[in-house]
Amino acid sequence: MRERQYHNKVLDKALQVIEALGSPEYVEMSIDELSAALKIPKGTLMPYLGEFERHQWIEQTPERRWRIAPALTRFSEGARKRFLNARVEIDQMEREHLG
Repeated sequence: MRERQYHNKVLDKALQVIEALGSPEYVEMSIDELSAALKIPKGTLMPYLGEFERHQWIEQTPERRWRIAPALTRFSEGARKRFLNARVEIDQMEREHLG
């Protein structure tokens, strides 16, 4: 059976915003910088920024720059712990299998 490939342009743009703000080279970005980096018009970005801010995934600094907020940091910490736990389980299974 052929695997279906889905593409959601709205979700894709939203994830681009989070990925940009999560990149070590950016950390904090103005709306102009985000717009230029992502090649997305500022008017298109604002609803994404507003929604992410509402969910406390990003926040705006007093200097009007956007950055990842603590809620998203907690989310990523949960994912990191999940992967670490999986690694521990795999290591344990390998040790048991090898005797």
